[in-house]
Amino acid sequence: ERVFLFAHTRYQHLVPEIARRVREKRPGSHGRFYTAQVAPITKEQKASEERDKAMSRIPAGYIFEGNREPKKDDRIIFLGPSECPLLTTIRLSFNQNDVWRYGEDTKGALQKETAPSRMLGKRFYTMSKVKEANIIGIVVGTMSATRYLDVIKHVQDVIRKANKKSYLILVGKINVPKLSNFAEIDQFVFVACPFQSMVDDEDYFVSIATPLEAELALVRGREWTGDYSTDFRDIIPDQGRLQSTSEHKTKPADDDEAAGVRFSLITRKVEPAIGRSDQADAAGAGAVVKSSSALTVKTSSDYMLTRTFKGLDATERPDEAPAQIEPGLFGIASKYAFESSGAGRNGRDLDAGNEAPVEKDSKSSVQEETPTDVAPARRLVRKRTPAEIKAMLLRKKKEEDEDDDDEEEENMESRVEAP
Repeated sequence: ERVFLFAHTRYQHLVPEIARRVREKRPGSHGRFYTAQVAPITKEQKASEERDKAMSRIPAGYIFEGNREPKKDDRIIFLGPSECPLLTTIRLSFNQNDVWRYGEDTKGALQKETAPSRMLGKRFYTMSKVKEANIIGIVVGTMSATRYLDVIKHVQDVIRKANKKSYLILVGKINVPKLSNFAEIDQFVFVACPFQSMVDDEDYFVSIATPLEAELALVRGREWTGDYSTDFRDIIPDQGRLQSTSEHKTKPADDDEAAGVRFSLITRKVEPAIGRSDQADAAGAGAVVKSSSALTVKTSSDYMLTRTFKGLDATERPDEAPAQIEPGLFGIASKYAFESSGAGRNGRDLDAGNEAPVEKDSKSSVQEETPTDVAPARRLVRKRTPAEIKAMLLRKKKEEDEDDDDEEEENMESRVEAP
């Protein structure tokens, strides 16, 4: 068996030295030990790398000598931390290989990574939810990756041929509040670089799929064989190694599909089959919907009318008087000028706007300068520091000890005076 070594970018500079030492200690490892190198970035070499990547499972940005890649019985060693997008990509792309990891937390030994069966099961569940979705949002997560526009167009065609609606969303770096603004979306498809496509969607209100998962869920005749990839270039027509072929589209329909039904793994019921059409069913931003009486056109703005919360209302109301400007607190945080315990200290003249030094004993003059129409502010209590709390507890304990001593002395005196 052969051994293939991947390394985190933090340890990439150690790869040549590791390869040299392995070949010195084990001369027979020549032709059996390969190390992943960072792919070249020149235009000519990048074009060649694009052609080689078309039928390769190697993660984007890395390349082996002679364009080799691990086979089913080969071993993979990863040098780096456990929480790493590169390691996740390797485990999913080579889910039938044994993956071993060496890092700072492995205590100087190789640690075998568990099989990604649970992770793959979660991705299969996401594919099932894509089949149930009627409105799919395509979230653009990169605008610098090669051929990202081709993938977006391809995903839009796949969704349209499945008789579903799609919307293109660009919000920058995604997070829960941003995507929560699109409450009408049933499912998101995230188009991003291979190391960012896998999103932990536990906190999101709907799951987030990859372009490959949308392809497997919506293209007629596609069946998941276990091959997986986080690189969206693998589904580009006439290039990707996981692209849909004519064999999938011309596959004979089974009994359920011929009857127009399917079994849903989400609802666990028999549902109508996913409609599939090779003709465009939408024109512009609206989708034509047939009804019993007439044709109606529904656009994305119609969904806003059904929302109970539509955001902040910025319309002007001339009948309502604007709020009056009221003076706020001034002074230091521990004792404001309007506080009852320290009124007038370090105060300002509200009428003139200039500092008005006030004597510490002249409390009556301060009360005359304070406007009568201003309500006294709520008393603010300063939070004690840990040192003050500790000193207070020590003082309280000392007082309790003194009280106990006084009580004990009194008891002794009463005993002595007693006959």
